[in-house]
Amino acid sequence: MKLSEWKKLLVIIDRIEIECLDENAMLVQIVQELKREGTQENQERIKAMLAYLRAQGWLKDTRHGLDLIPCAGILARAGAQSELEAMALFACFYMKASNVWQCLFHDGLKMQEMRSLLGSMCFDLCMQSILFSNHQTCYRMQEALRDDLFAIQQECESGYLVPPTLCACFASDLFAQTMMDAEYKNEHCEMIAYPYHQQIIARMPKRGIPCDRKSSKALQAFYKDTLFHEFNHTCALCEIDFPPLLIGSHIKPFRDCAHLYEAIDHHNGLLLCRNHDILFDQGYFSFDEKGNLCIAQVLHKQAANSVYHLPLHHRLDATLLQKERQLFLQYHYEHIFLDAK
Repeated sequence: MKLSEWKKLLVIIDRIEIECLDENAMLVQIVQELKREGTQENQERIKAMLAYLRAQGWLKDTRHGLDLIPCAGILARAGAQSELEAMALFACFYMKASNVWQCLFHDGLKMQEMRSLLGSMCFDLCMQSILFSNHQTCYRMQEALRDDLFAIQQECESGYLVPPTLCACFASDLFAQTMMDAEYKNEHCEMIAYPYHQQIIARMPKRGIPCDRKSSKALQAFYKDTLFHEFNHTCALCEIDFPPLLIGSHIKPFRDCAHLYEAIDHHNGLLLCRNHDILFDQGYFSFDEKGNLCIAQVLHKQAANSVYHLPLHHRLDATLLQKERQLFLQYHYEHIFLDAK
């Protein structure tokens, strides 16, 4: 099966997942979308493809239906035969067969052995990318990609929802396509202290963010999709789960970001309903270093819990308090929160 067909399916899923569809509803919607595009597709074939995506962990089950993992969203947007496509494939498949991929970094594997260990579908899809190179009778990772793939491997094993190397590569790719000639601001501002700051700058040396936010529309769509995935389509405070009322809310405001990477990094975000997004953006509440909700005094006077539905003793789940998000929350507490000292 062609990789281009899989990517077309991923594009459709990425577009319709916001509708909170279970597998049967998604199947029907996909077939309808393909028909509108002039493609007649066998429903059983699409059903088998969805089953494979679920088995590989590319589709996440939530109480709001199926949700595509962010790395698969990047794959859907990657150009054919590009480095980004190869990296995204690797990130999507890595955790299911980490030991096999280790061999491909070093000694390599013969074709039949690799097909057997990775599975026919994974093998066939990867062989349609530039991920592998043939060394005599063995296949190994493409030499030009080895450093980036090794970094992605380590980031996957460290639990990153989106490996920073892949995220930077994706942002760099879209920058080259749509934002290279845009007017920029904040070039001399400081980024947060990312542990992989040098890797970001090496991939994306351009500092600052576009003056016209619309120029980064595609990256902002990815940013919001990732937050929907991470927060299970639910406001982090009041648990509203109606998609039209939910916002990918920047912790360090977009207007303050010092680099495009900050502006599209999901760690610099919370999924909030529209009411809480406005209050957070204007500093009426924040979070301390432990994720405890901090409410400005002016809202306490307005009965924050009953009127604004701010749970007084709320604390962000520990799984959301990655080192990077803690740094962004610290920025918000110190620079945006109205009661900052």
